Amino acid sequence: MGHPGDWPLRFSELVEGFLNLVFPARTACYGCGRPLGEPGFLCRGCYREMRRPFSRVCSRCGKPFLQAGLCGECREEPRYFELSRSLGLYRGVLKKCLYRLKYGGQEFLGKPLGEMMGGLVLEGVLGERRIDVVVPVPLHRQRRRQRGFNQAEVLARAVANRVEAYLSTHWLVREKTTPPLSQASRGERRVLLAGAFRLAEGVHREVLGKRVLLVDDIFTTGATLNECARVLLGGGAAQVFGLTAAIGAQDGDQNHLSTPEK
Repeated sequence: MGHPGDWPLRFSELVEGFLNLVFPARTACYGCGRPLGEPGFLCRGCYREMRRPFSRVCSRCGKPFLQAGLCGECREEPRYFELSRSLGLYRGVLKKCLYRLKYGGQEFLGKPLGEMMGGLVLEGVLGERRIDVVVPVPLHRQRRRQRGFNQAEVLARAVANRVEAYLSTHWLVREKTTPPLSQASRGERRVLLAGAFRLAEGVHREVLGKRVLLVDDIFTTGATLNECARVLLGGGAAQVFGLTAAIGAQDGDQNHLSTPEK
């Protein structure tokens, strides 16, 4: 019998199924509000904006970057994850959807976003690497009580279903909350994240030798993802990769995007 957090069918999914029977499927785009030709999530224009490809990215963290190779953060900071990739920049339609998911209580948005993230893996953004287990970045229990759910877990569940991998929501435990890290210095981030995560009791045998895909909503500095990767590797994981819905751009790099297809 699996851990309760790993059961594929949760109460929220039962509620979602009931609502789908009672109410008609949404026929307006979540990005711009325009009518859709058929029930769906995004119109073609908003989908193109969300998935607009980058011309060049950091080979490790996936941030849009002015030149080939590693960005400054990945050159100067030890990275415990092999590489990380994201759907797109934290702006426009993607930013709006994530804000509604995270702060607007619209948990159902995590499913289509997570399915799109899983699609990236199937498209080969991680290369030919095999993924054994999908693990969400955990929320502290106090913050989870306030929000009612962990947005990373909602995304990870959809990712795991899409790539047909095992989902573990109990391997990582968040011991303390941390303030936003985007404006903190490298040293401050180390202090703030020290002891923030630990491996759950009794899971070392499960973790040993596994290739893990860490899932979160937004990659800013990568410090949180990196600390989780460090803990998993310390617990015996073979490799850790990252996958997020959105990523922040390097300063001045936002123009280095490929022109979307017409």
